[in-house]
Amino acid sequence: MITPKIYLETTIFNYSFDKEREANPYTVTLFEEIKAVKYEPYTSEYVTKELNKAPAEKQEKMLKLIEEYGVRLIKASPEAKRLADIYQRRHYSGQVCDRRPAYRGNSR
Repeated sequence: MITPKIYLETTIFNYSFDKEREANPYTVTLFEEIKAVKYEPYTSEYVTKELNKAPAEKQEKMLKLIEEYGVRLIKASPEAKRLADIYQRRHYSGQVCDRRPAYRGNSR
């Protein structure tokens, strides 16, 4: 069986420590599933740049998740930047309105 690949954007790392967020339990479950090798996780240099802007204590915890869960890092490239820009335009324009994690079976 092929392990599904998933991309972890900035909020996934943030929600794993923010217990007041509705998505926290789903995010914690996602990381448990990653540890159980149900997913092959990826993130990008763009995400690590964002994580590095967090307060020191939270920054350290979020960056540690990358190492602890074997999250593979996608190098910055023009194509990755273009895709990130598309995602942000759609996300902030309201085109992406269902904020429940897609890995929970609520595909659009």
